[in-house]
Amino acid sequence: MVCTDGAKYPVKQSEIVLHEGGGSLWIPIVSLDVDADQDGWTVPAIHATRNRCRVKILLKDKRAHVMVSDVNDDFFPILFSAPQ
Repeated sequence: MVCTDGAKYPVKQSEIVLHEGGGSLWIPIVSLDVDADQDGWTVPAIHATRNRCRVKILLKDKRAHVMVSDVNDDFFPILFSAPQ
């Protein structure tokens, strides 16, 4: 199976990044080769509840140039729970 961006260049890698709200920092979550048989990711450790989170997906070519990206439409929370 060949994954493409709808153009003539194949997608080689996908990356998921997280924005916790406030500022412009996107935190890398996972980078996957399109040939990998994985699709899961783990929410990073946080030290306080974040209410305005977003996720961005980036599709990259074999030179790691971003070909296409998309951000989820609505904010979502990540709730902090202190270890017990």
